Amino acid sequence: MTISYTEMRKLYATKAKQYSEEQCLSAILDIDNTLLLQTDRTSTVPMTPYVVKLWCERDAMLDRLHTLR
Repeated sequence: MTISYTEMRKLYATKAKQYSEEQCLSAILDIDNTLLLQTDRTSTVPMTPYVVKLWCERDAMLDRLHTLR
């Protein structure tokens, strides 16, 4: 079973609702550092499901930051 980006986004948005600004910033930093280790971190090559998940989680954290500021 494959989860769609939209479904995954809802899942991470729900998770992010509980995060403070500091927690979001920390999560984004962690995600960015993890993405740096991935060879498929950009759209120039097909992304693995793990990299898609990281980008999805990062987007949810950014959305949460915007609501907090």
